Amino acid sequence: MSDALFLHGMLADGRVWRSVTAHLPALECQTMDLPEHGGAVAWDGGDYQSQAFEMAQSLCDAPVHLVGHSFGASVALRLAVERPDLMRSLTLVDPVYFYAAKQADPALFDQYAQRAGPVMQAIEKKDHLHAAELFLGDWGVEGGWAMMPPPAPRRDC
Repeated sequence: MSDALFLHGMLADGRVWRSVTAHLPALECQTMDLPEHGGAVAWDGGDYQSQAFEMAQSLCDAPVHLVGHSFGASVALRLAVERPDLMRSLTLVDPVYFYAAKQADPALFDQYAQRAGPVMQAIEKKDHLHAAELFLGDWGVEGGWAMMPPPAPRRDC
């Protein structure tokens, strides 16, 4: 049983939390890789957020300190709302609210989904590097992919 569960954002994996968890020796820290990230199971093709939610929920057999970054924060927030019995505390770092937006305003979410279409098409084609480049172009700084160190864009996704 872990004291804390850490959920990463897109284009990362649980290893991004190493420098944080190293400073928390009093806690038993666990990280979780989102579907299709790191060593996680494949995305089942359904609702990505729901699959990540189910995965996170399955790791909480007792109340935990839940920490999430970006998309991982949206999963953490949903877990806190739907399963408050599993929370000791909740920390959200740079959360995104796609799932909440989809529920609150489907038309507005559809506008975003159209903009994200090329990323989703690249994912469907299993062209993960191109999907990452497109995602970073939309959510990162202009020219961010080109600024990455040479080994980074070549890393197997």
